Amino acid sequence: CAPEVSGPCCGNGWCDGAETGANCPADCPEDDASLVLTDLGRSQNSWETRADYTWRPTRGMSGRKLLRCFSVNATESGALAVLGTEWTPQTAPSFCVVYHVERCTYCVPEHATMKSVASHYLLNMDWLRVYNTNPSILNPDVLLSEPNKIFIGPNYVVQPGDSLLEIAAFAKTTLKAILEHNPDITEANTLRAGQEVCLLLCSSAPVRV
Repeated sequence: CAPEVSGPCCGNGWCDGAETGANCPADCPEDDASLVLTDLGRSQNSWETRADYTWRPTRGMSGRKLLRCFSVNATESGALAVLGTEWTPQTAPSFCVVYHVERCTYCVPEHATMKSVASHYLLNMDWLRVYNTNPSILNPDVLLSEPNKIFIGPNYVVQPGDSLLEIAAFAKTTLKAILEHNPDITEANTLRAGQEVCLLLCSSAPVRV
């Protein structure tokens, strides 16, 4: 970061702004991304090669707009590889996408359960809070399947005059939890009417083990 920069920037020690593990590995963890070849170019398809690119947001990315850039090159075996995900003085990625990560959602990893999701995302074992937020899941003991997403809480729409402390009080959560699950909001921000805030309801209450 330049000395005069006060907002999000690569090198400030926080994975914020549009940063990901690809465009700012100094601040962000390694990306969970993959590129899978689905159709190899040949005469029947006018030599058009297709592939599916997937990227899974991680904890702390909720509500953010993130920039993903990459280049693709064929390997000797004919497979495709993601290359050039970082800018250098000599090279730059040839394709960029902006992802808008939804608030209060979690991409379910393989073999996940309610308890494992609660342990990873809520940092406790109170899986009932996750279960109560997802009425479409009928059996909490069944393994969740990919690539489904689940909700970790409701999105509250800010009303005129609301403050973070007042929202935390009526939702029975904490200011720390609100800031943690809404990385684009800081204590210094002025909330605006109509803005969405992800809430982990009753997270300030004693944890059920």
